[in-house]
Amino acid sequence: IAALQKGGDSFPLTVASGKVLGKALRSCDKSSKPVYVSVGHKISLDKAVRLTHSCCRYRVPEPIRQAALCFCCFHRGDTN
Repeated sequence: IAALQKGGDSFPLTVASGKVLGKALRSCDKSSKPVYVSVGHKISLDKAVRLTHSCCRYRVPEPIRQAALCFCCFHRGDTN
């Protein structure tokens, strides 16, 4: 994790056999905790990391952040 100096830096997460399971990504300069990214359907790991980083204004990617905010508002009873 010390290798993640600035937003956009990443490093591979591997198992003992050497297989890469995903990457740890420092999503923004202010974040101290990495976001973990893995491959998806028809997308490479490197593209998934770039896409995730492009969606990050804060630590959590914006689509997930917005969904969490809507969920919290819904359960508080806010309708706006």
